[in-house]
Amino acid sequence: GLGFQALSALAIHAFDDMRLARLEAEILSMNLPSRNLFQKLGFRHEGTRRQGYYTAGRRLDVETYGLLSLEFEWPKKPEPPTE
Repeated sequence: GLGFQALSALAIHAFDDMRLARLEAEILSMNLPSRNLFQKLGFRHEGTRRQGYYTAGRRLDVETYGLLSLEFEWPKKPEPPTE
């Protein structure tokens, strides 16, 4: 979907153009769609900060995900059409 395309474009820019070594994301544990999106792109779960975020009188767990440039699977370029 659009989220995957946007996150892929961000990773390509970060690793290719900016030459960053890693990307990191902090995601609320209860946000399963976001966790799945980052995992789909290859981010790995690196840890959980228990009760690391406070909002509306509640303390929520925050999960940290990381992706190294060496681990990133670059999208395949489309093959040129054959005649």
